[in-house]
Amino acid sequence: DGARFSNSVKGVRISGNSHAEVTRCTFNLTDPDLYSIVGLALDSCTGYLVEENTFTRNIRAPENVRYGITVNKSDIDANSLYRNTFERLSQGIRVTGNNGNASTGLQMTCNEFSNNEYDIYMAAKSTICRTQGSSSKGADNIFSANATNNLCNNGTVPVDYY
Repeated sequence: DGARFSNSVKGVRISGNSHAEVTRCTFNLTDPDLYSIVGLALDSCTGYLVEENTFTRNIRAPENVRYGITVNKSDIDANSLYRNTFERLSQGIRVTGNNGNASTGLQMTCNEFSNNEYDIYMAAKSTICRTQGSSSKGADNIFSANATNNLCNNGTVPVDYY
């Protein structure tokens, strides 16, 4: 809670863990000597609490590969990425593997994206909860005005976005 990460290949990597919490942290993904940097990598995790974190790349840093959060294989459990900020990254959130189905799974709500190439990127054959938000309460993400794609869905489950 409240940690600062910079000059790392991966700020935090959590693998095969349940109920991890990463909250109110700052991830500076700027190091010019590193080609690929990940702020937070969640691999085969579930029950996590990831909220109110900031992932940024300094405006003067090279535009190498920068991922804010990567989520891989969190299965169909109800997981959430809530109220995080992503700025000047290759991909704010990158999703791979099975992370949901038609009725449950990963939800991405109330996040703010600014000047990213892709705000949310779903790799081929990946899944999230089909419904992001609901008809009574929207997902309420704020997307980049100039992104290549705000929600790039190469996944296997269509996404209904409210």
